[in-house]
Amino acid sequence: MDECGFSLLDALIAAVILVTGVGALVQLFVIASQSATLAAQTTTAATLASQKVEELRSVAWAAARGGDDRVGEYTRRWTVEPFAVGAADALVIQVSVAPGGAHLVTLRRRPSP
Repeated sequence: MDECGFSLLDALIAAVILVTGVGALVQLFVIASQSATLAAQTTTAATLASQKVEELRSVAWAAARGGDDRVGEYTRRWTVEPFAVGAADALVIQVSVAPGGAHLVTLRRRPSP
C-alpha cells in the first residue's frame, strides 16, 4: 500500500509539538511582561528617590527634617540625621521608596561661612 498524506498519529504528534511550543511562548511572554512592569516600577521609584534627595539637599540646613509623602502609588520615606556623634557639619539623608525598593543615601555638608 503506497498511500500519500498523514495518518492520525502523525497529526496528533504534530499537534502536541505545536501546543508545547505555543505554551512555552505564552510563558515567555508572561515573564517578559512581568519583568518590564517591575523594571518600570523600579525606574520610577529610583527617580522619585533621587528627586527627594535633591530637594532635601537644596533646603536650608535647619529645615531638613525626616518625613514621608505619597506620589501616586509610591510612598517616599526619608530621614535626615547627623553624620556622626558630635559632627555638626554633616548630615546623612536617606530616602526609600516603596513599591520599587529604591533606597538612596547621601551626605550633605554645611556650607562654609
